[in-house]
Amino acid sequence: MSHTNGNLGYPGDNIVHRLTSALTLITLGLFFLANTMGIIPWGAWGTIFIIFFRIWPIFIIIGGFQVIFGKNSIASSLLGVFSSLFFVFVLLFAAYLNTSNQDLKHELERNIPIFEDIKSK
Repeated sequence: MSHTNGNLGYPGDNIVHRLTSALTLITLGLFFLANTMGIIPWGAWGTIFIIFFRIWPIFIIIGGFQVIFGKNSIASSLLGVFSSLFFVFVLLFAAYLNTSNQDLKHELERNIPIFEDIKSK
């Protein structure tokens, strides 16, 4: 059996890792673009910092699970996807809390049900 590109386990792991990394970078880039275009205020970064300051142990837990499951396993790939999706959610949540753009708020409320629940509280 031939092993290439350091991929010793699950064959799709390299692809999943590359996709989650790429999507995280694209999302971060879109968030910066929205900042520079005035769609999302720069104050959203303070909210992101506060959120991550409160939940940082989650990333240690995810890292521990990745050590347990190994670098090239389906479970490790799923943890990577989960952590990327979580990061995207935090960015969207910070944008929702900090924007004065009502169209953006309504769009987020319409597409992400949890934001509608937050608005009603």
